[in-house]
Amino acid sequence: MTDSGPGISQKVLKNLFVPFYTTKNQGTGLGLAISQRLVQSAGGTIEVNTHEGAGTTFTVVLPASDDPLVSTTPGGDATDVVVAQLGPGRF
Repeated sequence: MTDSGPGISQKVLKNLFVPFYTTKNQGTGLGLAISQRLVQSAGGTIEVNTHEGAGTTFTVVLPASDDPLVSTTPGGDATDVVVAQLGPGRF
């Protein structure tokens, strides 16, 4: 995700993923903290590239597998199987 906004200051950047840290009047400070925990629990990372006055890019990097992902469809049985082939890449 990339924007062309004002970028993120170094002060904010160092606290970006700290729970309850927010720069918004109505914010909870939980959005990026929860996102980071979810991505980390899947073995991934969130990369932030920012330039003050020129915008910010967030990149979510998740591990990939060459093994097929097999699951049953909701309410299905073992005969209703969905298979998705995953491969290396960047999301």
